[in-house]
Amino acid sequence: MSICSNHHEIEEILKKKRLFIFDFDGVIVDSNSIKGHMFAKLYEPYGERIKNEVHKHHLSNSGISRFEKIAYYHKFFLNKDLTVKEFDLVCEQFSSLVINKVVASNEIPGANKFIQNYFNKGKLFFINSATPTEELKKIIVKRGINSFFSGVYGSPMSKVDNLTMILKQASIDAKHCIFFGDAPTDFNAAQILPMDFIGIGKNMISFLEKKEGHWLAVENFQALNNGA
Repeated sequence: MSICSNHHEIEEILKKKRLFIFDFDGVIVDSNSIKGHMFAKLYEPYGERIKNEVHKHHLSNSGISRFEKIAYYHKFFLNKDLTVKEFDLVCEQFSSLVINKVVASNEIPGANKFIQNYFNKGKLFFINSATPTEELKKIIVKRGINSFFSGVYGSPMSKVDNLTMILKQASIDAKHCIFFGDAPTDFNAAQILPMDFIGIGKNMISFLEKKEGHWLAVENFQALNNGA
């Protein structure tokens, strides 16, 4: 097992790829902590213990859609099966809490420059996220980066299904693609296709260090901008 964070080696790999796929939270924008706090706020009316359990679960399960999490939290923490109407209402409440904060959040260091540099080199860009698709489209428009992306795919589709749809839309084989992610769900989805993967962030570096094989990971995009 080994981790490659040598930017020269990674840049050589990137030169050969035609399509770059990005997760969003924790990869392009530094918004994971925002969503954790908002999940805690959403469940605050149910007491301190429930709020803390929700926050803890969210932090341990990044990359999983809010739809799965909300259904799980109500069923297992509150012992309540939500009706369709109740479920939609809770999801709307969460969306209203997070959307403006995500729009205003900082970028992952170097992400915008990295996207601009490789966009200018003719690479195709897509987003594959656990954030609901329509909400994500609004966010990237408000952040002024929508023109870089040929497609935006979010929940309720899974990361694997989204990758499959991206390859179909772009008519590109997985071997010509690379997926940037910050969660085990991103890594696992890339392995299923399979396609190359670059882990983003300290948590992914720690995760990949425990996996058999030779994996690519960087703390952020700043080092990858040196030769771009």
